[in-house]
Amino acid sequence: MITSPILEEKYRVQKKLAEEAGYDVRKYAELCRKIVAETEAEYGLKFKYGQREGGYLEPLVPRPEGGKQEDGGHRREGVGDQR
Repeated sequence: MITSPILEEKYRVQKKLAEEAGYDVRKYAELCRKIVAETEAEYGLKFKYGQREGGYLEPLVPRPEGGKQEDGGHRREGVGDQR
């Protein structure tokens, strides 16, 4: 895998956020939005996001009731690997 100090920092922060979110993608996104809002306020910036037209995206793999994954939410080998 190609690496650099910037990529290593990116991976470190992603791992930290994932742990803080309990590996829940929705909580992970909330944490990211919070960090963006704090950064905007601190530096006087405004980040713009693209808007998707056309309703709601359904998950590719339906989650069981309660939103928990059957594997306990643990990362499975080969799933989501960054290359």
